[in-house]
Amino acid sequence: KQLSSIPGGVMGDPRFSPDGAYVAAAASDGSVWTFSTKPTSWGAPTRCAPPNENAASRIVISATSRVIAFNRAIGGVMQICVADAAE
Repeated sequence: KQLSSIPGGVMGDPRFSPDGAYVAAAASDGSVWTFSTKPTSWGAPTRCAPPNENAASRIVISATSRVIAFNRAIGGVMQICVADAAE
């Protein structure tokens, strides 16, 4: 069953949080989102990182499910970025 419904869709591989409460994914506009997997809020989106001209990739989620890390090219060099995984 469909979980996400954001304009432009998602890119790359989505990732389940360790606690199973959400799935994180990068959007086509370079932003990073979480989508609730809880039955009472199924698919509810939360933007964790704003749009950026450089795509987010290789999303990983901390063991506590509170922080999302991802790669993004900055100045032509791949860097690690982090964002709070707000629910």
